[in-house]
Amino acid sequence: MKSIEFKYSKKKIFLFLIFSILMIGFFGWTFINSETLASSEPNSSYRYRWIGQLFYKNETLLQYFSAFLFLIFCLFKIRLIKMLAKKTITFKIQNGKLYQDNKYLTDINQITNLKLKSVNKNHFINIFIKNPKIHIVKERNLFRKTKFKIVNYTENTPLSLNIDFLINKPETIIEKLKKFIE
Repeated sequence: MKSIEFKYSKKKIFLFLIFSILMIGFFGWTFINSETLASSEPNSSYRYRWIGQLFYKNETLLQYFSAFLFLIFCLFKIRLIKMLAKKTITFKIQNGKLYQDNKYLTDINQITNLKLKSVNKNHFINIFIKNPKIHIVKERNLFRKTKFKIVNYTENTPLSLNIDFLINKPETIIEKLKKFIE
């Protein structure tokens, strides 16, 4: 059994955690004060006036919208706290299978290529596999299956790993992973 670990950046996680808490507070306040906010008529002539018109005298829409974003940021906060508690991400090869934090990713012999993708300073490692559709069908968790389908549609592979919160540079992470898998 081989394994490799990468440490999370505490500073980056704390900054995003503070941002998440601020957004939770803002959307919680918006939800509580939706009646007052929906009653004020938008009186300016700016480019995105239609957003104000959308919520004007529509308290329930504003409540649903702010509740939705409140829940999204709560889930993000929980994810960040879990990362902070774990401190590292571990990749393990056991019996010819690749695991990330003891969760099965794919068989080693199915991996064809690893590629680094950067989008607006966000870094992802796309793991290209031989039969992505079979990998999607084998997944039992409905949430992960849906995620795999969306990522497969956009990236031509169901496996995409976010490496933004790691200390190491993305180039060194992908090189270490390539050596680890070979």
